[in-house]
Amino acid sequence: MKDLSKECLDWEGLPVNCASCPHKELELKGKCRMGEACVQDRYAKRIERFFECNPTLAINYITHPYFEIRAIALRYVDGHHQIRLSMDPDETVRMSAAYYVPRKFLLRMRFDESREVRIRAAGLLEGLDLVPMLIDPDYYVRILVARKIPLEWLIFMVSDPEPAVRIEVAKRVGDEGLIMLANDLDEEVRLTVVSRLDTKELNRFINDPSWKVRFEVVRRINPKYLGLFCQDQDSFVREFAKIRMEEQWGSASSNGSTKEWEKKSNDERKGC
Repeated sequence: MKDLSKECLDWEGLPVNCASCPHKELELKGKCRMGEACVQDRYAKRIERFFECNPTLAINYITHPYFEIRAIALRYVDGHHQIRLSMDPDETVRMSAAYYVPRKFLLRMRFDESREVRIRAAGLLEGLDLVPMLIDPDYYVRILVARKIPLEWLIFMVSDPEPAVRIEVAKRVGDEGLIMLANDLDEEVRLTVVSRLDTKELNRFINDPSWKVRFEVVRRINPKYLGLFCQDQDSFVREFAKIRMEEQWGSASSNGSTKEWEKKSNDERKGC
């Protein structure tokens, strides 16, 4: 039989001792077991199984010094104590509490000192509740906001300092915002803009410094402008323009050029 005494350690790194446990009688009832369901164990899954079997005991552990125990115990206590735990000094406990507290307490978490708690709050909140997080100091919080905030508020994020945020903005913002992002310094932002912008506005990208942006322009622009790309500095942009022209006005095969484009695109992703 496997010796669990060395494997099962408590939150202080000491071996779990069933003999001194205040719940040792539960083992006879099949409601706890070393290595499987144990509130003394430092392993979260074992703590969770203990409270699943003994939910009424959770209230006794909401002030336990081990944060994992508090974070798991709060799932089994009443709303009043869950609110109390939403102000716990440990961010893991506060993150867990976010799933259970009423909205007004979740709103407070928008300003939590921990980015992880604010990320959790941004993931749970909707609509105008996200507006104060437009200027959150953490870029990933702002990414979540850009994905969820009502469209009319996205215009206020087009000048975000982080390109990853502006890319998310470009995926959803209206035409006015897309025009504002058209001259963005980041290639991926402009590429996202070009993929969504009204085709009538694509002429402004004819001389874009990025071949990937110009290639996307060729893919979407009105065919009557394709001739402008036949002298493009990039051979793949030129070839793709010719392919589109042939599709529009001729019947020449484009398989070879398409394969070359796919190879170049893959090389770009690999940093070649």
